Amino acid sequence: MTPPPRPPLAPRSNAAASARRETALIAACRKGDEPAVAHALSVLPGGVDVVDCDGLSALVHAVLCLNARYPQNGSSTEACGASYERIVRLLLQHGARVDLVDRHGSNALHHASFMGHTKIAAALLERVPSNAIDTERANGESALSVAAFRGHVGVAQLLLKARASVNK
Repeated sequence: MTPPPRPPLAPRSNAAASARRETALIAACRKGDEPAVAHALSVLPGGVDVVDCDGLSALVHAVLCLNARYPQNGSSTEACGASYERIVRLLLQHGARVDLVDRHGSNALHHASFMGHTKIAAALLERVPSNAIDTERANGESALSVAAFRGHVGVAQLLLKARASVNK
């Protein structure tokens, strides 16, 4: 079952983006705008790990795939999801760190586990440092426990194959 359509988002003002410390790269990742992400990476080398006021990196914004959950302008969920997967891989190629944590202690793998994004989790696991697989959020949850609790079997299986601890 597809989620109900979401009303179009109000355009963010430059002041709102500035207050959130939202860079052009973060905004493009949040929107799933693949060409804009590629452009931002080409003109802003080295800024791939900048975070917004919530501690969310461009990589996490891409992992969340918000526009894929609520596609607009006639896009399909699958097409939007594939775009976000390509964005995640592009960010990883440019050195985005999977192990960066937000203000809740969650890294990109936690967010992929929460959302149930199996293909994105697989891409992250190709680049995640081994010590970050079992990182616990502020509430003590690992990416594996998040995936299991949310019923995301595919992500949980990937994490187990990557030797995530079942004791965290």
